[in-house]
Amino acid sequence: MSNKSFYVIRTNSMFTHTYVVPTNAIEGNELQHYIDEGKLKEFSQNHNGEEIVRVDEMELDNILELFDKENDYLINWSQDEKVMFINNWQEDNINLDLGGGIPFNGISYEDLDHITVSVDLSDSSDMVFFVDENQISLDLSEFNEKNTNKN
Repeated sequence: MSNKSFYVIRTNSMFTHTYVVPTNAIEGNELQHYIDEGKLKEFSQNHNGEEIVRVDEMELDNILELFDKENDYLINWSQDEKVMFINNWQEDNINLDLGGGIPFNGISYEDLDHITVSVDLSDSSDMVFFVDENQISLDLSEFNEKNTNKN
């Protein structure tokens, strides 16, 4: 196997959760029990950040052992699938919102292998996608013009 090394970054992520419970439903001294048991419906949550608590450097062989230990539900994946997953380490974070105001002006992303876009609009035949190496753009001018004139 290769000598390729990886950083293994352990973090703690902090959230503030809010629960709302009628005062006549639970005694105040029972609240922690209900929270610990997951018996309260979450009202809201806010992510307060993530802090790195430990960074280790590991070789691929050790990463594959760690993968099996921490992702035991994927134990049936082949070694190639695991290595592909490990090498795909960067979140793509490509979000398209084609509803309402359609705030889509284009995407530029290095190393993008593929993208799937689903559009559920009544008359999408005039939408044109342009694909040029790592850039995808969408021309909605005719679509917007037709739909503006319908109103």
